[in-house]
Amino acid sequence: MIKITKFAKESGSYLTDAISEFKIPQQPPKDKKKFWFLSGDMTMYGHKNVRMAEEGYEIVRKTIENPQNHQQNFSHGSLKAREKLAQEFSTENIKLTSDDVILTHGVNVGLIHSILCLANEGDNILIPEPSYPFYQKTAKSLNVEAKPYKLLPEKDWEIDLGFMEQIIDEKTKFIWVVNPSNPCGSIFSKNHMYEIFQLAKKHNKILIFDEVYFNESFEGFQFTSASEIVKDQPLILLGGMEKTFCVPGWCVSWAIFYDPKCQIKPIIQAFMQSNSLIATPPEIISNALPDILDKLTLNFTKQLMPIFKQSYDHLLQQLTQIKGLKPIEAKGTFYLSVLIQMEHFPQFKNDQEFLQRLLEEQNIFLLSLNCFGGGQHGFRMMMAAPLEYYDGFYESLSEFCLKYYC
Repeated sequence: MIKITKFAKESGSYLTDAISEFKIPQQPPKDKKKFWFLSGDMTMYGHKNVRMAEEGYEIVRKTIENPQNHQQNFSHGSLKAREKLAQEFSTENIKLTSDDVILTHGVNVGLIHSILCLANEGDNILIPEPSYPFYQKTAKSLNVEAKPYKLLPEKDWEIDLGFMEQIIDEKTKFIWVVNPSNPCGSIFSKNHMYEIFQLAKKHNKILIFDEVYFNESFEGFQFTSASEIVKDQPLILLGGMEKTFCVPGWCVSWAIFYDPKCQIKPIIQAFMQSNSLIATPPEIISNALPDILDKLTLNFTKQLMPIFKQSYDHLLQQLTQIKGLKPIEAKGTFYLSVLIQMEHFPQFKNDQEFLQRLLEEQNIFLLSLNCFGGGQHGFRMMMAAPLEYYDGFYESLSEFCLKYYC
């Protein structure tokens, strides 16, 4: 038997593992409408307006017609796109150039480069829980410790900075921050953002901000980008077209490097070298990006937030009526997370067992909240479908909870 490497055995997607633990019924209940809310792709639920604007598609069509846009690009990505992104993300204090931007084939690739370029075997990184569970397996496969820091539900899922300070040590290579949050839909206040930067500066640690849900806040809540806070310390800012323009399959993303004191030039070079091992985003889409940014702007999804908020209000009103469930108040994104009060469902050891039975009896397939870390039991679902898509969901879920609640 030929053995595979430790990296191949232990790396991969934690979410994929969590989903694969479910056993799909061979004969789902025939009288139950199918409700499967696993995917983080906001375009797959059939809402006619949850898509990129037609102007964006027209820009891509015109870009395709130019043969110059079919060339192979450099390891750091299209120059036109990098110049435009540098312009977009420059601040009053820090003027970026194309050399401060690298295009990646999805935000996950930026996360991979971060750990490959910054952490050696035996080092550690700080990761949020509950949050998108990217590094749990990836770090372990590289013999890097992923230390989870706490988010406080009683403080709108702010970081427990006191706890974070306790776990930082000389081997901590970077602090990964996800804002807005997946799965909680929480958004940090500007004051809390300043506190995060101050702590990182105090301990001389690099901040990596994941802003894939850039500016996806509901009316009445303010999103503050890390680019608005950074002044005199290094910052790596990750984002992309996927969620910003509702094109998750295009995988055109970016890593923006703020280096006001020239402290991380070797890291930028290392990112470029690491990026050369992985295909960069398609040149066609990359070269269309500057015109898309001009026409649609980085705030494109703001016009979609009322759609997500309508679904959120609709679901919140229904779910709060079901005994044993407690929805998490969201300030943005297109996710709704719901806590399961497991003490009222003693038949199940955890949310995975609860959701497995829900799938078998009601044909409702939801993603376990426990797989996002932090010890929370519940589920995450999408708010990107038209309202009529949810018809029957409340009745099926309510019937199930009423059956097992005690």
